[in-house]
Amino acid sequence: MAYTKKEIRRLLASAVEEETPDVLPQILSARNQERGKVLSMTQAVQNVQNQQKKKHTIRNWAIGVAAALVLAAGLFGGYQYQSQFAVDTSVSIDVNPSIQLEVNRQEKVLSANPLNEDAQALLEGMELEGTNLKTAVNAVIGAMVQNGYLTDDTDSILLTVDNADAARGEAIQQELTQDINESLQQMSLSGSVFSQSLSSSSELEALASQYGISQGKAYWVQLLTQADSTLSADVLAQLSINDLALLAEARNLRDDANYTGTADESAYIGVERAKEIAVEKAGGGEVTSMEMDLEDGRMVYEGELWLDTTEYDFDIDAVSGEILKWEADTHSYGNGDSWYHNWDHDWDHENGHHGSYTLPEGALTSDEARALVEEKIPGAEITSFSLDWDDGRYQYEGKAYLDNVKYEFEIDAETGEFIKWESKNQGSGNGNSGTSGGSSQRMTLEEAKAIVLEKIPNATILEIELDKEDGRCYYEGEAVDGSVEYEFCMDAVTGEILEWEEDR
Repeated sequence: MAYTKKEIRRLLASAVEEETPDVLPQILSARNQERGKVLSMTQAVQNVQNQQKKKHTIRNWAIGVAAALVLAAGLFGGYQYQSQFAVDTSVSIDVNPSIQLEVNRQEKVLSANPLNEDAQALLEGMELEGTNLKTAVNAVIGAMVQNGYLTDDTDSILLTVDNADAARGEAIQQELTQDINESLQQMSLSGSVFSQSLSSSSELEALASQYGISQGKAYWVQLLTQADSTLSADVLAQLSINDLALLAEARNLRDDANYTGTADESAYIGVERAKEIAVEKAGGGEVTSMEMDLEDGRMVYEGELWLDTTEYDFDIDAVSGEILKWEADTHSYGNGDSWYHNWDHDWDHENGHHGSYTLPEGALTSDEARALVEEKIPGAEITSFSLDWDDGRYQYEGKAYLDNVKYEFEIDAETGEFIKWESKNQGSGNGNSGTSGGSSQRMTLEEAKAIVLEKIPNATILEIELDKEDGRCYYEGEAVDGSVEYEFCMDAVTGEILEWEEDR
């Protein structure tokens, strides 16, 4: 039997009224004419008590039923509220407009929140509250296409689902991803949907609030800045999801999101064209590395190219193909047991060619600069030596060892002034496994080079120097063979290769 709210209130009132019975009249009229007998006061009270026991049984049953009905009504009302009015899931859609949809347990939209100005303009006139989640998402995607935010060149979407129930959140994420992909196909767009389940945090909330983006996009900004300290959150927050995806893929971060496609590079000149531009400028050579990067708010192709013994570092505008940076190091043997970079090149933007630096007349030769070091620490072994252009002047830089002291120096190439002179005690020489030794035990630089060239006969050694740590001496350096770069570290006494890395 179903009770109305009015009947529930009546039952409760009746139960409360019977909770405090009035027994005084029955006690005072102790006479009972039943069977012609006069009852004592004790008997009268006992009779009243027996009657009340029967009433209590009925009353307790009524209270129980009423309480159960009230509880059931409360639970039903609470469920109805949670189901219809409480936020169960938050869904964010980012292209450049960032939009957040809050839905209830029945996947009806409770609110559609614009997170930036583009989103506010996009949602104007759209009545999404009360609609089904899938319908609302498709409407948003359609509006983004209609307003030019999703095009053939820029068609990447970030979908973020936040639900306390991880399994339910993942299920919603998969369903929406499939729906969005189908919608894009119907509109002849081969877009990529980068979908992720994400739990809200105060850190992401603060970052999202600061830049007017969703927490899903804030997560990508945070991911990139943590992976690459040269990237600025201020700039990343303004990029489209497609550009963020390109930067993430260049840094092998794509496993941090559930990808259903790849970022679209069709708006840019492409890796192959960027390589051609670099090779044309260098007059040959081979590009050994290249990745998408961000410089001063511009998407660029950053790479390295080798031609003979010259290494070029460059940035090429990803849209126009303009060379924004062109630097070169030409590697060459120096005098004695040393290896150094003997000149630097910079791209001449005005004349469109690269030129090499030459020392001004009267500048110190490398032999004269080395002699200054040997005069300062007689008997020292110079383990690295190079001529560089730094702070607007030419300078010789290097390292030297004497006994167990390591020296680092910089010498002005024109004046002979020591710009830097630092020394560091490397220990007593009784270090690990007796391998520290003096210079008589240690291999020469040429012997160390020979070990490297035995391992990679056709390589060119770009740099090698002696270092010392914890009383143990090492030769560390770099080499290149075609498009493969090598980094190595070997024991300076035994010649044992301790580290060997290849970058293809």
